[in-house]
Amino acid sequence: MKQRVLILCTGNSARSQMAEGLLRQIGGDPYEVHSAGIRPVGVNPLAVEAMGEIAVKRAAFRSARDAVQMRMREFLIENKGAHKD
Repeated sequence: MKQRVLILCTGNSARSQMAEGLLRQIGGDPYEVHSAGIRPVGVNPLAVEAMGEIAVKRAAFRSARDAVQMRMREFLIENKGAHKD
C-alpha cells in the first residue's frame, strides 16, 4: 500500500510544487504525493524553470486547494515562513 503524502504551503506556487516533484521522482512508487495550498495563487514560472534545470519530471504544474487531499493524507509536510511575492 502506498503512503500518501501531502505537501502543504500557503500559495502552492513554488516550494510545495518543487517538493512534490522531487519526492515523486526520488521517492518513487511507495509514495502517492500531492501538493496543495491554503490560498493557491498559481504556479511560479521560476519554479517550473528550476525543476527543468534539475530534470525533475512534473507532468502538470497546477496550484491546487484540495480539501479531500488534505483529509486523506498519512503524512503532512508543511512549509512555513515568508512567502515571496
